[in-house]
Amino acid sequence: MADQNPLLIFMHLPKSGGTTVSAHLARHLTMDEDFIEFSNWGEVYRQKNCRTPFARRALAERQNARVLVGHNVNYGIHLLCPGREPRYLTSVREPAERCVSAFNFQHSRGHAPACFEEWYDTQYRINPRSSAVRFFAERWSRSELEDAGDRQMFDMAKTLLRQFWMVTTTRQLNELLSEICQSLDISMDWQNQRVAGVSGPLNLPNHPSQGERIRRHQTLDDQIRQRVYADFPYDLDLYQWIEEGQWKVED
Repeated sequence: MADQNPLLIFMHLPKSGGTTVSAHLARHLTMDEDFIEFSNWGEVYRQKNCRTPFARRALAERQNARVLVGHNVNYGIHLLCPGREPRYLTSVREPAERCVSAFNFQHSRGHAPACFEEWYDTQYRINPRSSAVRFFAERWSRSELEDAGDRQMFDMAKTLLRQFWMVTTTRQLNELLSEICQSLDISMDWQNQRVAGVSGPLNLPNHPSQGERIRRHQTLDDQIRQRVYADFPYDLDLYQWIEEGQWKVED
C-alpha cells in the first residue's frame, strides 16, 4: 500500500528548473513549516524570522514537513523524519544549456563580465562547482570532494540517482511537477521562473531576490555546445544516462 504521507525531497541542481519547483511549492505550502528550503533563501528566512534550523527542531515539528527542497539537500536528510517514506527527486539540464543559463543569471546580477568567452575561461570552466557530476557526488558523500577524479564522481552520482523516486531532465519538468503536485494534493498551476528573456520578474514570496528579472545576454550556439561537451564530458554522459532512463536500472 502506498504511503499516504510521503516525504518529498527535491535536490536542486543549480540552473535546472528548481526555482520553478520552489516557487510553486511556496505558493501552496507554508514556508518553513511543511515546505522547508535548504538554500541561502531558506537560511535568510530563518534568520530574519528567528526560526530554529530544521535539524535542531523537535521530532514532532520535523514530522510536519511535507517537502524538503534546495541546493544544500544531501542524501540521508530523510533520517531527520524517521518512519516517513522518502521520495527523492531531481531535474538535470543539458550541460551547454545549463552553462549559458548560468552566464545569463550571473551577468544579470552584475557578477559576470559582458563577454561570455571571458567569463567561461576565467570563471565557469575552472570552477569545480560548475560540474553537475560533482554536485551529485558531493550530495551522496555529504562532503566536498577535493581529490576525487571525474570518473569516480560520475560513478558516485549514478549511485546516488539510482536511490531516487524520480529523475528527469528539464525537458520533462512538467512531468516532475505533476508528480509532486499529485503527491501533495496541490494545484498544478505552476509558472516558469527565471527563464532568461522570457519569464517576468521572480514571483517567489519571502525570497531575497523577489522581483528579479533575468535577461538573455547570450544565446546558445553549436560552438559553445561543443566546447562545453569537451570540457565537461561526464556531465554530458550523466545527462544522456538520465535521458535514456538508465537511472532506473543497474549497469
